[in-house]
Amino acid sequence: MEYRKISPSLVRAYDTYLESGWEGLSSRADRQGLAGFIAPPDAAQSARVVVNLLCSENADLTDLIDVDIDEGGQRVRTATLPLDALERLSEHPHVEWISQDEHVELHLDVAAGKVGLPDYRTRTNISGKGVIIGIVDTGIDATHADFTGRVQRIWDQTVSGNGVPEGKYGREYTGSDVTKSQDTDGHGTQVAGVAAGAALPTAVLPTRRT
Repeated sequence: MEYRKISPSLVRAYDTYLESGWEGLSSRADRQGLAGFIAPPDAAQSARVVVNLLCSENADLTDLIDVDIDEGGQRVRTATLPLDALERLSEHPHVEWISQDEHVELHLDVAAGKVGLPDYRTRTNISGKGVIIGIVDTGIDATHADFTGRVQRIWDQTVSGNGVPEGKYGREYTGSDVTKSQDTDGHGTQVAGVAAGAALPTAVLPTRRT
């Protein structure tokens, strides 16, 4: 095993798996926020892990059996492999570094400052007033206070209807009817909030209409 090529957290996870099996590994992953570990389908097979690889230029990794690699030809790639294949992967001459993913958290309350948005608004005096944007996503909660009276049109492709000029399927809602469309996932509403939420200091252009 080429331990110098493997991130410390992945080494510890690997050692835990050897000592305590899947139960010990899954417990460690939960405690430390590690992601990418896949439970074995049965006791006879190894748990799997999704890893990030740093490879040498134009590395050919096709000789690695049981390792599914994104062969994009780039130095940074991803791979899915049984944990018991980690040793072979680390010893490959074209693999320089191996690490697994970690869970990430949302920090929209600090995102605006991190990207310099307040300073940009001050320098440009841009507010989004008069701008109409379109969002292709899971929908939008037009009843939310941030969007009341601001959503002009929704093409809801999850329901049956006469469609729109752009496509003869789904249903178009306008005016007060926009509140009839539902965003059952919530992702589209979140994206709209980042782009143009009226009450959000993190919104890019809070006076836009959607």
